[in-house]
Formats: sequence, structure tokens, C-alpha cells
Amino acid sequence: MALGRTVWTGLAVVALAAGAAALGHRAAAGTGASAAVVKWEYARLYIGEQEWVLTEAEVELTIHPPGNPLPRQTVKGESSGTRYTADEKTIHNFDVGAMNFAGARGWEAVAVTPWDKGQMVLLKRPAVP
Repeated sequence: MALGRTVWTGLAVVALAAGAAALGHRAAAGTGASAAVVKWEYARLYIGEQEWVLTEAEVELTIHPPGNPLPRQTVKGESSGTRYTADEKTIHNFDVGAMNFAGARGWEAVAVTPWDKGQMVLLKRPAVP
């Protein structure tokens, strides 16, 4: 387990270093003139057992699941010897819902690491000029 934590911590450090390098990197245009500077902003999403918190530079949002969860139901696929089939049920996966919420705000996952009783997801998005 300690090795896994070390690997994830190493990935987070590499991602941060790559992001820091990208901050100062200038893309060269075909004429040799420099283009716009690539800048990133970062956030983190804590995914706990019953708590989801998106922390941006100046805002902290606690993400709440829907108040009226959908009833669980099973829908069966076609049975055929030549087709794939699947059993599908309607569920609420609140961890994925929290990531979808962050994605709708423009955030992209860079790294994931164990944190407390959950996971910490490092996020980035292009900075707004």
C-alpha cells in the first residue's frame, strides 16, 4: 500500500512539474515569433465516503447529490447468440457525478492520490486571460 501511495505521489509531483514547465513554455509560430503563453490554473476535488469538495483558488464548493435518487430498476438486453447483451440498472454514482460537476466547470483530472478516507483528484484547466 505504501508503494502505491509513493507511486501516486510521484505522479502528482511529475504532473505539477509538467504544469509548472508549461506555464513558462511559449509555443513558437511558423515565422519564429512567439505565440501566447500557455497558462494553467489548478484545483482539487476531494472524493470522500459521503463528502465531495471542489476547492478552486478562491472558491470551495461542497457538492451535494440529488435530493430524489432514482429508483433502482433492471432492464435486460436482448438475448441472441450473435449479439452482445448487457444488464443495465439505473443508479447514482455520486463519485462520477462529482467529477462530471467539476468537468462541467472546465476542470480536467491530472492525478489521483489516496487522501484521508477517500481520494484527492488534482485538476487543471486553461487559465482565463
